[in-house]
Amino acid sequence: MADHIFDHHEVVSAFRYASTWWRSLAGAVEDEQWDAPGLGEWSVRELVAHTDRVYKTLLEYAEGDVKDPTEIYSAAGYFRIVLAEQTPHVHIAARAKREAAETADWVSVTDDLAARAGALVERSAPDLAMHLMVGVMQLDQYLATRVVELVVHGLDLARAL
Repeated sequence: MADHIFDHHEVVSAFRYASTWWRSLAGAVEDEQWDAPGLGEWSVRELVAHTDRVYKTLLEYAEGDVKDPTEIYSAAGYFRIVLAEQTPHVHIAARAKREAAETADWVSVTDDLAARAGALVERSAPDLAMHLMVGVMQLDQYLATRVVELVVHGLDLARAL
């Protein structure tokens, strides 16, 4: 069976809903909760910093140069590639810890990044080339992977709070 290829309208709609939900969750974090346990070794702050990479990668990969010319045709194909790494969680955890220390106001950062990424998604063609570290994907297919991240880590944050 071939991988599902997402329709632009369905994935943009899902992204809007997931992003609105994520922003509401991040906005619900009380001051005393930011350093509480979030997920595994991460604090709530680190979990939010990691999840906000959804927006950062959309913005960076839409304007970035080709890093790897391998074509990735589907969200499933993307996950097969990134989850095949030997120790993907090691560098992901280190980056989350580093990025979490960059600001004290993750609610404002989340709102700003979400607004900028949302505007990019709204104005861009479905076949906009996203220049990932592991290949090149069309925006509409890459966007489906971002919805997964927002939903999975939204559930993690909801549980932590």
